[in-house]
Amino acid sequence: AGVTLYYMTIGKLPFEAPSIGLQYQNIINKEPTYPKDLDNDLLDLLKKLLEKNPHTRISIQEIKNHKWITKNGKCPVGDCVGKIAVTDEDKNKAIVTFLSLIHISEPTRPERISYAVFCL
Repeated sequence: AGVTLYYMTIGKLPFEAPSIGLQYQNIINKEPTYPKDLDNDLLDLLKKLLEKNPHTRISIQEIKNHKWITKNGKCPVGDCVGKIAVTDEDKNKAIVTFLSLIHISEPTRPERISYAVFCL
């Protein structure tokens, strides 16, 4: 979640490098850089999401209650579990759309791709 939010809000990956090996080393050993004009609440959330120690990293519940997510408590995040229905048709459309984005034609075994995509 941290890398995705970083990319969506800052426009680049937090641990860029010219090779996978160096990128892996950067993830382990370096802290990401942040723009100086970044919103303080967003900066706080990103740092907590990108915490290297999984035991001290922010939890899902803490993310849901974070002031950047809730606009400082003005827009609390409700618990959506069980409130959103996703049909098999929705899943199939999402998978086909995803596959077309990465230039793969209709899969011969969509149930395997479906399982892989939804387990990510």
